[in-house]
Amino acid sequence: MKSTLTCCLLAVGVSALPSPQSTGPQPAASSPASSLTDLFPDHGENAVPFGPKPTGCSDFEVLVARGTSEPGPFGIIAGDPLVKNVVAAMPEARGYAVQYPAVYSTESVLIGAEDVVNRVTEQNLACPSQKFALVGYSQGARVMRAASVKFDPSIYPKILALVMFGDRGMRDLNITQFPPHLQTKLFENCAPADPGCSGVGTDPAPHLTYNANGTTYQADSARFIIAAFKGTPLPAKTAVPEASIVGGASGTSPGAESPPPPEPGCG
Repeated sequence: MKSTLTCCLLAVGVSALPSPQSTGPQPAASSPASSLTDLFPDHGENAVPFGPKPTGCSDFEVLVARGTSEPGPFGIIAGDPLVKNVVAAMPEARGYAVQYPAVYSTESVLIGAEDVVNRVTEQNLACPSQKFALVGYSQGARVMRAASVKFDPSIYPKILALVMFGDRGMRDLNITQFPPHLQTKLFENCAPADPGCSGVGTDPAPHLTYNANGTTYQADSARFIIAAFKGTPLPAKTAVPEASIVGGASGTSPGAESPPPPEPGCG
C-alpha cells in the first residue's frame, strides 16, 4: 500500500492524511496531477486497510465507501474532509468506514454493499433513534447503489441523505439505480470532464478534484448532510447531461453487478 498511498498523496497535493474526527475548517487540496499511469501501477490491485468501525450509538452516522485503492480513514479525496466537516458542525455525528477491499472485482462491490446493509440494519435495531447518511466516491458510489436496493423499505426513513462523488451510475443505467424514495435525498457531485460521471474525455485529473482548491464540493456536500440531519433537508441534486447517459435498463440487480471498470485516478 505504500506506493498507492504515495501516488494518491501526490495526486491530490496533500502532505498528510487529515484527522476526520477533529474540529476546525478543512483545508482544500491543491489541483491533482494530470498523468497517473506511471505513478499508480498497482491501482485497483491491492486492498486498502479498513477504516474506523465505531461501536455503540450516536445520533447520526455517516457511512463512507472509499474509491478504488483510496487510502485514508474514510478516503483522502472525498470522505476524510467530508466527515471532518460534518463532525465539526455536529459533534453528535460520527463516521463509519465501509469495511470492504476497494479493489477491481465483482466481489469488492458486493462485499461493500453487504457491509452497508448489515451496518445500517444492526445499528437501527440497537439504536432506534439513530439516523444515517450514505457517502460513496467512485467505486464507493457503486457500493452504495448496490446496497440501496437491498434495504428493507422500513429503513428508508432513517437514511436522511446520500452524497456521491464521481458516480458512474449517474449516466450508466446498467449500474444499479437508487430507489425512488432515496433519489429524493441524493446529492451528486460530478466534476466537469470527470470521465467517470460525466462521460467526457479520458483525463483522470478531474476525477481527483473533489477536495481541490477553488471547488465547493466539500462545503456543498457537508451543508446537504447537516441540513438533512437537522431536519431541514435541501433539494436533491441528481442531474447529468442527457447526451452522456448510456444503457437502457432501469438498473441491474446487485447480485449481477459486474466488476467496476478501471476508473481514473484513485477512484
